[in-house]
Amino acid sequence: MMKLETDRLVITQFKESDKMTWSLIDSNPLIRKYLPGIPTKEESFDYIERSIISYNLNGFGRYAVRIRKTGELLGMCGFILEDYGIDFGYRYLPKYWGMGLGFEAARRVLDFGLATIQAKEIVALVLTENVASIKIIDKLKFSLVGKIKVGTYDNVLKYAMQMPLDPS
Repeated sequence: MMKLETDRLVITQFKESDKMTWSLIDSNPLIRKYLPGIPTKEESFDYIERSIISYNLNGFGRYAVRIRKTGELLGMCGFILEDYGIDFGYRYLPKYWGMGLGFEAARRVLDFGLATIQAKEIVALVLTENVASIKIIDKLKFSLVGKIKVGTYDNVLKYAMQMPLDPS
């Protein structure tokens, strides 16, 4: 079982018992502002299930991010295999925005991914209006690939990070 820690956070694989709390987080309109629609409870449950399956199938997934002192689930950060590649993403409860926790989790999870995922690159997609998320992606040193169209969105910025070459 994967477990990452920072001074303020504990990051682990999602568990079945996280589904209800995640569905409350994932249905928050502020969190979904730059994402398509509000998912149903079942869709949020499926999202967690998809990560649990991905841990076993791919060796990575989206991870549960918790406050170290209380164990409270504040969001997720991690990787998921999409048709366009390995996507890096994150979502956090609004009450924790602006505290540096998003970057703290993203830095730790990305470092873990760079060391363990066998892939040529990791991709991050973000809407041009999502300034806070762009700041995190820029601070993580992703490179801007360009603007793309995804579904009904024509204002998506695609970022990529090349994986380190295997020295052997």
